[in-house]
Amino acid sequence: MKNLLFFATLCAFFAVSCASTKSAATVSKKHTETSLEGETVKVETIQMQGIEMAQSLNEDGTEMISRPFKWFAGIGKADNKQMAIELAQREAYSTISRVLNNAVWDQAERGNVANDGKVAQALTAYWKQVSSSIQSGCEPFGEMKIEYSPSTRMYSVIAKVAIRGDRFNQLLNAAGNYKPDNLNETELKQFLDVNRAILEAAKGN
Repeated sequence: MKNLLFFATLCAFFAVSCASTKSAATVSKKHTETSLEGETVKVETIQMQGIEMAQSLNEDGTEMISRPFKWFAGIGKADNKQMAIELAQREAYSTISRVLNNAVWDQAERGNVANDGKVAQALTAYWKQVSSSIQSGCEPFGEMKIEYSPSTRMYSVIAKVAIRGDRFNQLLNAAGNYKPDNLNETELKQFLDVNRAILEAAKGN
């Protein structure tokens, strides 16, 4: 069945802040592996986030310049192509929340505050706001990859959304300077230590 799959890549680009990408980053790679049972299986590795240089208008809107964009990918599957595209774009926005939520809980556990209700709640609540701000700054980005299977009559789409790199960094830098006012001195120190680790993890993603 898998051998019947064929691929179609859209030629049109989605604009990001009136931008068009120079070259889309590869979001999936396919290869074959041998399973524990000795069978040859097809494996696909999908990159769900990354940084890519793209052409966009300058602040005055008078010329094109190259600048970095932070992108997130999503996968959508449906028997209708348009529905699969919409699902993939929706999932791309959801990827942002998942990435940051994972960073928050990972660093909270490492910082031994995961079980500290007050500090953990402050971290979770604030980074939820950061996530929403990043989502608001994102738009569809680059190329979409559309895969169709005649045997199942299903479309599988990988779509990306992105935010300008400078705006992404501004949001993270603001997050690094945030200090909640409802924590005592010990709790605030814990918050700041873990928040710093979350910030570094988010920048490194």
